[in-house]
Amino acid sequence: MRIELSVILRLSDAEPYVARLVKGLAQMGRTLDAKHGGVAGRFEILAMDERSRDNTLSVLSLLSNRIPELQSFQDVPRGTAIMRASRLAQGRAWLILEHDADLELARWAVHEVLAGHKAATVAGELLAVEREFAAANLGWMRGGLLTAQREVRKGLARRGERPLRHPMPAQGILARARRWARTPLARLGLVRVNRRLGPG
Repeated sequence: MRIELSVILRLSDAEPYVARLVKGLAQMGRTLDAKHGGVAGRFEILAMDERSRDNTLSVLSLLSNRIPELQSFQDVPRGTAIMRASRLAQGRAWLILEHDADLELARWAVHEVLAGHKAATVAGELLAVEREFAAANLGWMRGGLLTAQREVRKGLARRGERPLRHPMPAQGILARARRWARTPLARLGLVRVNRRLGPG
């Protein structure tokens, strides 16, 4: 059976949201609208764990018993998840994420690529890209989502094209600010301040 969609998850310390995200992506994969080239269950989720220090891998292990399309890979060196996944992904469209995401925006991006566009993106949030173009531009790339978005923009610019862009909703901007604030605080051990930021 041909795989239409490969979801590539670059994960690190994703325990708080990974179960919700993977379940949502699996549901999205099963229900994409056929008129946009929907996948009707023909999808895969490649969860690339870049050496998480929390229970991300344990959660993925539990999920794999319920979601047969999920494959998880552990102990992936930092900055290599997308490069490694590009050698495994079989889908006609790739959706690349590295943190919790708005699944309606993910659905929009995947629909656009399955409808024939080379790439669709929400800055800093997600990237959907056509397989052959992605393999050519991301196959040897080190880095994360922002690097991948930049490489796709450069690759399209060489062809005189641009990716489709969707503006980030206001709640997405707030969520990104919270994620950005948490990372340095956690490294400094300021857990009490970190908790005051609330969920997101």
